[in-house]
Amino acid sequence: MPSQQNYSQLSDKELIVYSQSRDSRAFRELARRYEGYIGSLLGYYAADWKDLADLKQELLIRVWRGISGLRDPVAFKAWVGQIVSNLFYDELAKRARQIPTIQLHVPDEQQHDIPHEIQDHSAGPEELYQYRQLRILILRAIAKLPNQYRTAIVLHEINALSYVEIAAVTRSSLGTVKSRISRARAMLQKSLASCLNRTATAA
Repeated sequence: MPSQQNYSQLSDKELIVYSQSRDSRAFRELARRYEGYIGSLLGYYAADWKDLADLKQELLIRVWRGISGLRDPVAFKAWVGQIVSNLFYDELAKRARQIPTIQLHVPDEQQHDIPHEIQDHSAGPEELYQYRQLRILILRAIAKLPNQYRTAIVLHEINALSYVEIAAVTRSSLGTVKSRISRARAMLQKSLASCLNRTATAA
């Protein structure tokens, strides 16, 4: 094993291989390098959640437990992205009753309570609130997709992976990946249109 000071000089692939051999120091360095990537994904999925630190800890535990089964170190980033997605939707299922009800209109007297998540000064409070609610609506719709479609669309649209990278991490053919993403988009469009129509009717 390398000396402590040399871990920072190892490549990602070398750190992954050492981590697969249960080298905790290599894993700590690997986690440090991917901290920003993991944080950005968790921030996207669960921006409103107050326990992101706990989610991150749970994620690292899952990565540590599963890394020995990763066949291709090159697919590590995509593999971690998939674990983030699975963790979020596992937690979402547990917290279903805590998710705010979708509302596309807020009384003026409540506008000051709306958290401003997007630093877009061209949008007013109501527009920001509607964007936030639409984001929740989209994540809910994604959560209802069959697993293979959900995985494909999340890895492509949220994790920004290419078709080739998704094929590698899911061990699927390129044609299958493209088909799943296309199908997922169609299912999401139908689901979101239905939800928005119900909201408009109830308004």
